[in-house]
Amino acid sequence: MSANHREVWKDFFHSPELLRVIDPLADVVKTPVTPAGEFFVGLVTSRTYTTYEALKNELLTEQEGLRRDIAQFFSLPVPNAVWTKTKLLQNQDFAAFIESSLK
Repeated sequence: MSANHREVWKDFFHSPELLRVIDPLADVVKTPVTPAGEFFVGLVTSRTYTTYEALKNELLTEQEGLRRDIAQFFSLPVPNAVWTKTKLLQNQDFAAFIESSLK
């Protein structure tokens, strides 16, 4: 799982266009999320889902701070905009997990 995590973030750091994904001041109304940004957030969401399933099936133990990490990422303007748009496409229990992390 760590290798997958590194691969996702390696792509992020090699693409200046994606830096907006973690910009806490990004204005997604003035400048909508790019397809690349949407794709990247989708990769992170997919990676988070994999981790969620592993936790649910007791293949991993929950790391301290996991929910804070999820909240920190998905509360940023770009990830939040993508999450809001795509959460209805997710499994209901996974969407509830993300939503509860955001509270």
